[in-house]
Amino acid sequence: EDYHEVMTFPKINSDLFVMAYETYVAALADASLQDNQQDAPLFAFLQNTLELMDAGLDYQVLTNIFEIQILTRFGISLNFNECVFCHRVGQAFDFSFKYGTCLCPEHYHEDERRCHLNPYIPYLLNQFQAIDFETLETISLKPGIKQELRQFMDQLYEEYVGIHLKSKKFIDSLADWGQLLKEEKK
Repeated sequence: EDYHEVMTFPKINSDLFVMAYETYVAALADASLQDNQQDAPLFAFLQNTLELMDAGLDYQVLTNIFEIQILTRFGISLNFNECVFCHRVGQAFDFSFKYGTCLCPEHYHEDERRCHLNPYIPYLLNQFQAIDFETLETISLKPGIKQELRQFMDQLYEEYVGIHLKSKKFIDSLADWGQLLKEEKK
């Protein structure tokens, strides 16, 4: 007999917000594949992401980690570890779309249109590129940082990938819904 094991994620199915993010990461994984192509490592990464979401880890941060790690499947490789000019590490980096990488404070002037990011954002993305879900037990970021991270990830995807998924548009609208739900509970 031929059968397919169906995995269920109870927490995801009971929470609209988590379910929306789950749908988005699945759509992103699908968009990164060529038609009729199988990719066991990608499937395992997606499965780990969904399991961590279901375990109660921050679904927004897990989505950011998924997004930054899957960029290479779209042919995009970004360096958040060092300055493009002097190769120094451990600096208050900013990102430059002109150079497609980071600038240290001594080289900010090389791009007048640099992003003016909170330096914590490139630091986090550098960490996220290398993070291993097998060792991830907890992750927590302040709401303001999560919002800055979301905005920058949106810029990266718009600039480098250029895909517009319906599931992402739905997530973007959820912030408004969340505010309405909070107001109704008052």
